[in-house]
Amino acid sequence: MIIGIDFDNTIACHEKSFRNLALSKGFVPEGNENPKETLKRCFLGQNAPNVLWTEAQAEVYGKRLSSAKVFDGFPSFLSKAVSLDHKVVVISHRTIYPSLGGYSGAKLSLAQEVFMAPKSPLFGGEYGINLGLLSALNTKYITYNAGLVIPGLTSVFTGSNGGMVYENENVLPKAFFVDSVITVETAQEAYDYLYADRLDFHSTAVVENYEPNTNYDSTASFTLT
Repeated sequence: MIIGIDFDNTIACHEKSFRNLALSKGFVPEGNENPKETLKRCFLGQNAPNVLWTEAQAEVYGKRLSSAKVFDGFPSFLSKAVSLDHKVVVISHRTIYPSLGGYSGAKLSLAQEVFMAPKSPLFGGEYGINLGLLSALNTKYITYNAGLVIPGLTSVFTGSNGGMVYENENVLPKAFFVDSVITVETAQEAYDYLYADRLDFHSTAVVENYEPNTNYDSTASFTLT
């Protein structure tokens, strides 16, 4: 079996780093508040809170990485996995296999909110998985139990425990052109378009309080590196 484990907040505990960063900015936790939540709460009262939160994550997972501690229980888990001949792979933005739920300093906070939301737009629709949104988030592979039958997904690997890896045939690149734009007035309106069957992510973009210039050149192109 191959076991993929996210590095940040699964192997490495960054609570001390988040606490020190919060205190360095004059933010004091309320009661037993998690220091990550302290930062988020205090950033909400400032301009560009999402940008500030992204910068804070980049600092904690970057230059403050040496302050991280290994979670209790991980060494024993690793020893047990190796004794059972399992291969353990670290999944992180620092590897060639970034995960949708993992951290990246370049990832928009909206992507994380979508992933962590109680009623996430990632789930729903005819098959229970919003494959259109996953494609828009550049998700090429999905791990799931055997028997996942959804148009556009092809099984490419089967583990010894029956778990499977499926390739998304309709994955979109990290940047692409669209043919049309929908303008909305609020962030909630824009967010609601993420739910299944509401938007063709291949051809349509949603923007908030902005009237874009929809003139386009059919011969235009770009190179993504």
